[in-house]
Amino acid sequence: MTVTSQLEAVTVYRRSAICRRAVTVEPLAVGSKSITVKGLPLCSIPASYRASITSGPDALRVLDVRADFEVELGATIDLSRETQLLEKARERLTTVAQDHERIEREITELQNLKPEFQKTKTGAPPREANVGPLLALADFVQGELATRHEQRRAINERLKEAQAEVALREHRQAEASGDGRTERSQVKRAAVISLSDVPTGPLKLTLEYEVPGIRWAPSYELRLSKGFSEGALKMRAVVAQNTGEDWVGVRLSLSTASLERRVDLPELRALKIGRAQPPPAPSGFREPPPGLDALFEAFDASTTSRIQSLQESRRDAPKGGRRPTTGVHAAVGSLGRSNEMAKSRREPIPPPPPQAPMPVMMASAPMPPGAMPMAGRAGSGAMAPQKKMAAPMRASKAALKDSEDLDGASAMDDMPMAESAAEFEDSFGSSESAPPPPAWGLDVSMFDYARLTMAGPDEGGSRGRLQASAMSFTHVTAVRFDLLMDFVNTANQLAWRTDSLSWPDRCQPAESVNSFDYRYDCEAPVDVPSTGTWTTLPVMRCDVGLAPQFVCVPSVEPKVFRTLKMNNSSTHALLPGPVDVSVGDEFLVTASLPAIPPGGDGRKLGLGVEEAIKVSRKTNFKESSGGFLGGSSVLTHEIEIEVNNRLATPVSIEVQERLPFADPNEKDVKVEESNVSPAWGPLPAAPGESEIKGARRWLANVPAGQRTTLTAQYVIRIPADKALVGGNRRV
Repeated sequence: MTVTSQLEAVTVYRRSAICRRAVTVEPLAVGSKSITVKGLPLCSIPASYRASITSGPDALRVLDVRADFEVELGATIDLSRETQLLEKARERLTTVAQDHERIEREITELQNLKPEFQKTKTGAPPREANVGPLLALADFVQGELATRHEQRRAINERLKEAQAEVALREHRQAEASGDGRTERSQVKRAAVISLSDVPTGPLKLTLEYEVPGIRWAPSYELRLSKGFSEGALKMRAVVAQNTGEDWVGVRLSLSTASLERRVDLPELRALKIGRAQPPPAPSGFREPPPGLDALFEAFDASTTSRIQSLQESRRDAPKGGRRPTTGVHAAVGSLGRSNEMAKSRREPIPPPPPQAPMPVMMASAPMPPGAMPMAGRAGSGAMAPQKKMAAPMRASKAALKDSEDLDGASAMDDMPMAESAAEFEDSFGSSESAPPPPAWGLDVSMFDYARLTMAGPDEGGSRGRLQASAMSFTHVTAVRFDLLMDFVNTANQLAWRTDSLSWPDRCQPAESVNSFDYRYDCEAPVDVPSTGTWTTLPVMRCDVGLAPQFVCVPSVEPKVFRTLKMNNSSTHALLPGPVDVSVGDEFLVTASLPAIPPGGDGRKLGLGVEEAIKVSRKTNFKESSGGFLGGSSVLTHEIEIEVNNRLATPVSIEVQERLPFADPNEKDVKVEESNVSPAWGPLPAAPGESEIKGARRWLANVPAGQRTTLTAQYVIRIPADKALVGGNRRV
C-alpha cells in the first residue's frame, strides 16, 4: 500500500521535542495489516513511538508500533545541490592540479635540455665548434620555456580559483542543513504500525516520536510610540536543533516543561510496629498464570487426530504402491509442532515438560545500566534454522518408524530429500547438537519491551510466554550490527551537540515560573533547519498593559531613568529574556525583561536615561536645643528637589527619598516628618522583595516645558549629651 507522511507539528521542551507526523494510507488491491512509515530521524527514541487513527473505519485500531531501520541506496541525482556543487568543484581542482603538474614536468625537462659534446681522443687536435646547432637549440629552449611559463601563470590562476571554489563549497555545505543527503546511502529510522484489520479505504494516522538535543530560549520585541503612551510586545524564540530533519512549515509549540522529570506517583508504604525488615526487591516480571499449558490441550488433540488419520490412510493403502509425497511432507510439518507425538495409538500425548517460569506481562521497571533499547519487527530469526528444526525432525522420524511398523513398508523411501534417517538428521543438524534452552533470568533483552513477542502454540515448551524477537531491517539483507550502532551513536552525538552552544546575548534557558509550566504556540507555521545553530522565530503577540514612568533617586544619582510599568493580562507567563525596544522607527535600547506571571503587575522595565529631564537637589541642616531645660538636641533637615521637564509632552515622575529610622531599642531617639509638599507616601516593595524601611516617594506630574519643586523636612531628637554615629548631619 502507498504510505505518505509529512511532519506537521512539533512541541519543543527544555531539552527535547515531540514531533507529530500526519500519515496518509491509500490501500491497493492487496492490503496488509502493517504500515511502514519511513524517513524518520536516526536519533529518534524508539520507546517514544506512538500512533493513533484520525480518520478511518470505526472498528479499526492500532495494535502496536515498532521501530525499524531503513537503508536508502541513493544515486548521484539524490545528492543535495551543495554536495553536487562540491563534487564538481573537487573534480575541477583535480583536473587543474594535473595540468599544473604536467606543465611543471615539461618546464623541468626543457631546463634539463642541454647539448652534449663528444670527448676528443688523446693526442687528437681539437674539433671545430659548430655554433649553429647550439644557437638553434638555445632558441628552441627559450621559446618553449616562454610558452610554458605563460601557460603556468594561467594554470596557477585557475588553481587558485579552483581551491577557493572548493573551500567555499565546503564552507557552505558545513553551514547547510543536516537534512540534505551527503552520502549515497543513508540509514534512517522507520516505524512499523500494526493494525487490527486490513484497511479497506483511505486511512489517516498520526505518528509521534521524541527527538533529543533541542534547546530554546525566549526573547522579545517592544515597539513604542513617541511619548511612550502606546506600545506592542511580541515574543520571539531562539531554537537550535541538529536532528538531521528539517522542520519546514510546521506548527511549532514551545514549552517550559521537561520530559526528563519524574511523573510517577509516590508509593505510600504501610507503617508497621515491629522489627525493621528490608523492603522487597522490585520485580521485573510477573509469573505466568496457572494452567497455562492447559490452554493448548485442544491444539495438541487436534494435531494428534491429524497424525492418526494419516497413519490410518497409510495402513489402508495397497502395498507396493507408491504413496504420494505430499502426505509425507504434511506429516513432517504436522509432527514438527509437538514434542514426541509419534505414539499416537499406543500412548496418550504427554504434557510438555515443565519449564522455568517465563514472564507473560512485564511490569514497569528501570532498564539496567548499559542496556540500549532496540526495536524491531517480530520475526523468527532469533534461533538458527538447524537448531530450531532438530526436535521436530526427531519426532518426525519416530512417527515415520511407527507408521512403517504398521504397514510393513518404509516411509523413508518415499522422501525425496534423504534416503535414510541418518542422512535426514544430518541435513537439518543432529538433535544432540542443539543446546538446551537457557534458564530464565533477568536478561537485558527482556527489558526491551518493544521487542518482546508471544511465542506461538508450535514453539514447544516456551509457547504462550514472552520472548525477545530478532531485529529486522527494511530493504536490507545483511547489515553489521556494530556498524549500525555506529550510525545511531553518531546521530545521537550530533543531536546532543547543541548542548555545547553558548546562549545568545542576555538569553536565558526556558524555566518554570513560580513552579508552573506554560506552553506557547506560534501564530504561524515556521521553518527550523537542522543546522545545530540558533534560529530566531516569531512566536506570538503578548497581551500586556504598558504605563510609562520616569524614576529618579536624587540622593544617589541626579539622572532620570525611563521605565515602563508592565501588567501581564494574558494567560501565559512572560519569561525572563532580552527585549529590543524601539520608539517609532528608531532603535532605543536592549533591556532585560523580568519574569511576570499571568495577572502580575508592577514590574518595571528600564529603558535608559532621559536627558531632557533635569533634577537638582538642595539640603539644609540646622541643630538646636529643645526639651525641658534644653536636655535634648533637635536636628532639623530640609530637602528641596526641583524637576525641570524639557520634553514636549507632560511626564509622570517618581522621586524617591529615604529617611533615617530609629532602632526600636533606642527609646531616646525620635524621627519626625513635617512640612512635606506635595504629600509623599511609602515606597511599595517590588514583587518578590521586602519593604525598604524609611523609603518615601513623590508622584509628580510635570507639564511640558515647566518646573516643579518638591520639599520635605524631618527632625531627629536625641539626648544633648549624645551624638549620632558619623555626625548629626544626615542629608
